[in-house]
Amino acid sequence: MGLRIPCVIGPDGRRDPTGYEGGTEVHLRGPLFEPMSGGEWVVRITEYETDEEHARFVDGQVGDSGPFEQWRHTHRFADLGGQTVVHDRVKYRLPVAGDLPLATPSLTAMLCYRHRRTRVLLED
Repeated sequence: MGLRIPCVIGPDGRRDPTGYEGGTEVHLRGPLFEPMSGGEWVVRITEYETDEEHARFVDGQVGDSGPFEQWRHTHRFADLGGQTVVHDRVKYRLPVAGDLPLATPSLTAMLCYRHRRTRVLLED
């Protein structure tokens, strides 16, 4: 998808934290965001929970620093004894009147890529 992460800022304001937690801001750049946000999209982790068998975090777009009027992405992970299930729920609103038909395929492609990449990382 041509996305890069040029900057991650931890909740304490420091760049490149060792882990992501509530308050962490992730800056994303890529051609997908050029038309609506000048190429950058900033999301902040607003919720973060983890225990022995589950993990969950939520990120939301910071103000108007992205291509959406509203963005809330819930990530859930569950350990099923040797397998991990990844579940995403995305709620978003576009800043234009009506539906933009390309939004859903682009988001689907982005999430499918992330799921494939996550599978590779978890298998290592």
